[in-house]
Amino acid sequence: MYNTFLLFIFYLLTVETFKSNVGPDYHNYEGVDHDFFSVFAVFFPAVTGIVAGANLSGDLKVFADIETVGRISARTVFFFCIKLPKA
Repeated sequence: MYNTFLLFIFYLLTVETFKSNVGPDYHNYEGVDHDFFSVFAVFFPAVTGIVAGANLSGDLKVFADIETVGRISARTVFFFCIKLPKA
């Protein structure tokens, strides 16, 4: 397994792959030209919300119980908001 992992890494880490991925490649999507700031506008709130939640988790009294309820709640909300309308 370790040899397969190394082979996979060395296959992906080539100079050509690095050159093709080093610069930005924003695309026109649904008639909108995206740039760094349009991508950052989506990425920043998502990351800061996750980090804020992780930082506040140390303030919980019974972390194990709250974490389980939080995970189940998050998956339930995800299912109803994302998966269910597509069915």
